[in-house]
Amino acid sequence: MASMTLYIDFMSQPSRAIWLFTKRAKIPIKIEKVEIVKGQQNSDWYKKINPLRQVPAIRDGDFILTESEAIFRYLATTRDMADHWYPKKDVRRMSRIDEYLSWHHTNARVHFSMLFQHEVLVPKMTGQPIKEKQQKRHLEGTIKALDVLENVFLKSTPFINSSVITVADLQATCELTQLWATGRDFAERPTIKEYLNRVRDETNPDFDEVHSILYKVRETLKPSGTPMSVAARTSAKL
Repeated sequence: MASMTLYIDFMSQPSRAIWLFTKRAKIPIKIEKVEIVKGQQNSDWYKKINPLRQVPAIRDGDFILTESEAIFRYLATTRDMADHWYPKKDVRRMSRIDEYLSWHHTNARVHFSMLFQHEVLVPKMTGQPIKEKQQKRHLEGTIKALDVLENVFLKSTPFINSSVITVADLQATCELTQLWATGRDFAERPTIKEYLNRVRDETNPDFDEVHSILYKVRETLKPSGTPMSVAARTSAKL
């Protein structure tokens, strides 16, 4: 089967998750960068790919698909790969993966990504201090989401609802690393820290390659010279 094109921004969590999946499942792809910070998602050519102007997206021949959940399922259905990623023949195991993916976007994704934006991205781009009202709202949502991850989805299994790694873990950990990039190391949440390290170990060296740009962002967040309020960021524990 001919390779497909994957449209991604390396700073986008769902983009990284799909890219990591294609690497681990050995799916041939061509990467096309869409840099949101440069407004490339608003270009005429990309609006033809995704009228909603979001990433990721894929083009497989004359078929275009957006939304990471849909892309995960499409790739798992149309490409040969190890069954553990998305066990189509075991409806109950598959449904447990879908359960997490459905929960993820309106819980973990909403708050993890917005906390990163308010603590890192916006202050870094504007030079303005953290807006503590918005930070507080998404910090509270992040804490609740982490509680659910620990006490529901990772309660009795080493991976999300599973004894083996699945696409749900790629989606979750690529979101968790966005929090790691705020300077937090999850020391106060050993279950989350061990889980993140477990997935990283399971998927390296690809995991580190996919996150290389995010690692560089973390390096820029050293207290010296940073435009944001370090005290406000580091005192907001998870």
